[in-house]
Amino acid sequence: MSSFRQFCLPLLTVRIIWLLYAAGLFLSTHLPVPESLEEIVGMFDKVFHANAFFVLGLLTLVSLCWDPRETPALRRPSLAILAGLLLYAGLDEWLQGFTNRTPDLSDWCSDACGIVLAWLAMFTGARKPPGESVPPLPADPGSPGNREDLPS
Repeated sequence: MSSFRQFCLPLLTVRIIWLLYAAGLFLSTHLPVPESLEEIVGMFDKVFHANAFFVLGLLTLVSLCWDPRETPALRRPSLAILAGLLLYAGLDEWLQGFTNRTPDLSDWCSDACGIVLAWLAMFTGARKPPGESVPPLPADPGSPGNREDLPS
């Protein structure tokens, strides 16, 4: 039971949050915007798109790249995940044409910015896959341990 709690419950929780967020985002992008909110949404539309898809990207990447059994627990995301998220954002925009909303290329560009930022955050913050070597850091010539002019 201990192993189940340490691994399955946190991962299951993240995946449930991801599923609920993705469903909520899909619904909110396909329902008409209430008239009372049109002016506010119009002013910040691109910011809303970028932020919404940044969160979707992070939740997707964490749910696919997180393994609490390993240390560190995050694997680097693949380009396939990035491509899948970008395709989903494009499909989401295209499907809006079948509702009373208008697909917009600039909305997709905002979605893509959020997704790419999430992917970059995960890529730079996660460990390299097994077998991929990490180059050693160069020695700092000014540090006391590397100075040749100090007596031994």
